[in-house]
Amino acid sequence: MIRSSSALKFILLIVILMQLSTTIMDYQFSSFLQTKFPMQDLRTQFYGRLWGMINTCKLCLQFFATFLLVQFLGFRRSHFVVPSILLGNAALTLIAPSFGVITYGFSVIKTFDYSIFNILKEMLYVPLKTDEKFKAKAVIDVFAYRSAKALASLFVIGMGVFSPEKLPYAYSWGPFFLFIIWIGSVFFFFQRKEEKFLEA
Repeated sequence: MIRSSSALKFILLIVILMQLSTTIMDYQFSSFLQTKFPMQDLRTQFYGRLWGMINTCKLCLQFFATFLLVQFLGFRRSHFVVPSILLGNAALTLIAPSFGVITYGFSVIKTFDYSIFNILKEMLYVPLKTDEKFKAKAVIDVFAYRSAKALASLFVIGMGVFSPEKLPYAYSWGPFFLFIIWIGSVFFFFQRKEEKFLEA
């Protein structure tokens, strides 16, 4: 079913790209955090405050920002927003890989993952057939999320083997290229997709 649907293949791809990027940046952030706060109590305190801020931002984006985004930019152009902003953040971490920049990039991707990205992804299922909405969606939600984390771990291990002297800065290259692929896939999909999607 997924092989026969361009929409489902696109959804599967962006889910994998998002989860790969999130997992890599999560590991990178944890590495920086452990260096910045060697004491576990201070590290836990910072992590708690950061997640409080992330959850507050997610709540605001879910209830207000996503609706306004789709209303003003439209469905198609809204899909470029998330990977474009994340690409800019990834480029910033390559230029200035400080703890503050890494924390900012991690916070943004976590905020977008559970708010704007999730809502835009679910909207792609609306015009699909019933079987595609439920059966294929279940496979994507289970398979893609788990397999992406496994692939991300291979990237982390590979960077540790081939470029150990540049860690954890070198991890930024993974999300950078993933976001470029994401933007390209969005452009390709919305150029070729069916008329029923173009009206969304």
